[in-house]
Amino acid sequence: MIDIDFLKSTDLFAGIDDEKLSVFQKLGRVQEYKYGDSVYRTDESADHIYLVENGRVALRVDLPGRQNSEDATISIIIRGRTFGWGSLVPPYIYRLSCYCVSPDLRLITWNKNDLEKLFEKDPAIGYRFKTNLVAIVGIRLHNLKQSMSRAKDYIQQEMTKITVHMSSCGIAAGAGEVITTLMEELQNISRYDIQVVQGGCLGKCATEPNVTVEIADKERVVYQKMTPEKMRTVLKRHVLEGQVQKGYLLA
Repeated sequence: MIDIDFLKSTDLFAGIDDEKLSVFQKLGRVQEYKYGDSVYRTDESADHIYLVENGRVALRVDLPGRQNSEDATISIIIRGRTFGWGSLVPPYIYRLSCYCVSPDLRLITWNKNDLEKLFEKDPAIGYRFKTNLVAIVGIRLHNLKQSMSRAKDYIQQEMTKITVHMSSCGIAAGAGEVITTLMEELQNISRYDIQVVQGGCLGKCATEPNVTVEIADKERVVYQKMTPEKMRTVLKRHVLEGQVQKGYLLA
């Protein structure tokens, strides 16, 4: 049973009387988690807003293909605090991942569709709820700026770097077509941890176009005589799936 007195004590429900709170009580659902459990992940469809009744959660930059890390934590949400407001704001996507970081976690959740139906029926309660939410978001965004530098350092350490060597010999051999293909392919995938840069000559003019792939904690790999089709293969098989394409390696 969701405690109305608890709801009343939170910023999310400030100024809402007991009669209206009973409506939120009926619409709410309780979910429980253990340490390390994922509540939701980056880029998932946002369909619930959450209130922490007991325990703590961490909002993290969750890079694709990387293990969940405390170093990627942007914010810790404690008892009485809300999160998941992406469910009420277009494009309705969770921008950060959320993990349980306490032995036990108890969340109260509301489905966005249920809330929108309530707000259509009772605009006054919708106005109060969203006014409270805007104030919460404003404070949270201010605090997030304080912790972004730490997460930025983590992201830079975990970035995958693809260098297309664009010296005159590389360009003459077709490096321009290779980097254009790479950028076009990256537009079709949701990966924020892949950095593409232009590099100079490796002193291997006969093997141009050359492409260097550097993945965190992995050995640096240089590919030779690259073509647009080979670049597509390296991106898919090596960068995304972790399979070095030995047949293309620089001797």
